[in-house]
Amino acid sequence: MLFRKKTYFTCFFILFILSQNCFGQGIKVGTVINKVISTDIKAYINGYEIPSMNINGCTAIVVEDLRNYGFDIIWSPVDRSLVIKENSSKKIKPISIKKNNNSKIGQKIGNVLYTDIKTYIKDSEIQSFNIDGYTVIFMDELKEFGDIRWNEEKREVRFNSNKIDDLGSGVDDNCCFEIKCIEEIDMRLKQKDGKYYFEGKEVGFIDNTNSGFKIMISGKALAEKFGYNISVDKGCYIFKKGNYSFKFKNNNTTIEKFFDGYLYESYDIPKRTVVLNNDIYIYDADLEGLFGVVKYNSEGGIYLKYKEFDVKDYEDYEIQGNRFLIDHSYNGYDVNMRIKNKTHTFKGDYCRIPKGTYLEYGDNELEITVNHNDRILMLKRLTVRPDLKTNQIIYDEAIGLNMKTPQNGYIETNKSEILIDGEIIHAYGDNLLVEIEKLDTKNDQFKKTTSKNIKLKDKKFNEYIQLNKGYGIYKIKAFTDVRSENCRFEVLELFVNYSE
Repeated sequence: MLFRKKTYFTCFFILFILSQNCFGQGIKVGTVINKVISTDIKAYINGYEIPSMNINGCTAIVVEDLRNYGFDIIWSPVDRSLVIKENSSKKIKPISIKKNNNSKIGQKIGNVLYTDIKTYIKDSEIQSFNIDGYTVIFMDELKEFGDIRWNEEKREVRFNSNKIDDLGSGVDDNCCFEIKCIEEIDMRLKQKDGKYYFEGKEVGFIDNTNSGFKIMISGKALAEKFGYNISVDKGCYIFKKGNYSFKFKNNNTTIEKFFDGYLYESYDIPKRTVVLNNDIYIYDADLEGLFGVVKYNSEGGIYLKYKEFDVKDYEDYEIQGNRFLIDHSYNGYDVNMRIKNKTHTFKGDYCRIPKGTYLEYGDNELEITVNHNDRILMLKRLTVRPDLKTNQIIYDEAIGLNMKTPQNGYIETNKSEILIDGEIIHAYGDNLLVEIEKLDTKNDQFKKTTSKNIKLKDKKFNEYIQLNKGYGIYKIKAFTDVRSENCRFEVLELFVNYSE
């Protein structure tokens, strides 16, 4: 942005007119309302360059990029809002900026789209836009956190934090999802003569047909109590609350679960629903998977407990070598996080990372969900790549690995062999199996080259590993029994870049 008084007010006036037109005419989300222009102006956050663009002569930045520059960007899918908070304890990870020599200054490089996402700084809503699926704001909005200065000669705009307010994020480091239970709803159903009643109204019955004893509960009663909207499409019932929904299909014998309209899961429930009097009755055993409801048997009936959660997405994850690490702040047993790598399947008999997953070389498409029982609270999809240079040796107390050399999980060498020297305190027996793989750059996969059995002496090993397939990147893994026979663990993983 040209941070001169006249330019700032010109930008503000244009934005005001745009916002008035958008709301006044009921403009649709995704409608083109402006254009993005290439610029030679460089933008800096606390001394680190950040990608920027030009909109109406003003410098704009992507909100999500601020996560790499000492800010928490908190996404709330329920009210479709982004909150920007400064976090001075966060690690700075500047984005690598590639120069595009083919782009001329002032040339159109994209469209600015209208968005219904609301963006906040210090409880105040600021103007934001959608560009290529990302939320964009004018850099001048960061003045709430510090000083913004424009250098005409260098054509630079710099933000420097005063670090007075909003220190810290309020959640643990590397915590991606902040989860809070905000409401608990109890529904007690009394049983009499094979029927179930809630607050004096009949809401269920016992179904002895279809080869079984099933407690069937009114979908309308459940939706009303737990705050879901119901619609019917060609005889199929759809339940929706916020971003989460589920749909009965195929004569109400198949369930489809959605989050933000994205189909997450589909499975069959044959002969487990009954439609009566424009209402669908659901088998009580399916309630946990659909609503996240927990059922308790009580004297004279059943007791249903439903919880409502607020989930904030900080998108704070870490890549260590070929490991994707992620965490959440909720310690209750009824909320869990699931990670599915849709591109690759890790093949192994042991996973050392309870709050993460393994990545294979190349692009990995991850699908991450936060679930209350089996109800989806948050779903996000990421495409990530491993960063082998950040690989770390894992020192698990249950294994008792100590390494003399190497001490780093990633090594660069011009020698065709590497020494591994250490001990495994809890090793059982005297055999250490070492497997060597080499990266095939044509298909982005590691392929096994050889394996080697090393004798442990007093639980110690000292052996040279040969890199005998020429220059390239090698993966070295070691396995042994720990504490007892037939309890094999992966105890070591290294990446070696063998080059001239």
